[in-house]
Amino acid sequence: MISLMLLTYGETGSQMIEATSHVLGYSPEQVGVLPATYNEAPEILAPRLESIITSLNSGDGVLILTDLYGTTHSNVASRFIDSNNIEMVAGLNMAMLIRALAYRNENMADLIKKVSDGGHDGIRLCSKLDNYKTLVP
Repeated sequence: MISLMLLTYGETGSQMIEATSHVLGYSPEQVGVLPATYNEAPEILAPRLESIITSLNSGDGVLILTDLYGTTHSNVASRFIDSNNIEMVAGLNMAMLIRALAYRNENMADLIKKVSDGGHDGIRLCSKLDNYKTLVP
């Protein structure tokens, strides 16, 4: 099973795991969470991230999910891509996380596709939904 590593600003990752556990009805295994601070230097963050990735990687790889592409923590995580079957997808949302948890037994390429599609599919312009106007007074 591919492990997941959530690397987000502050407690966003922990809160997403908590919410996802509630939705799914169980606490997922082989999931690491690393809260990055707004002023954390890359040379401090990198060894912390490497330690968690190493502990999570059971041989099937680790998919790093970050909240925002181009941030310091996302750039630090990108250094680990391709090292021991480690990949990264940025733009973390709940739909993406649920897909990641549901398809971790796939190979890495298929998991990345499902996770990316799930992230995109989870974005909706709600004012265009047929029943939206009937739900809002």
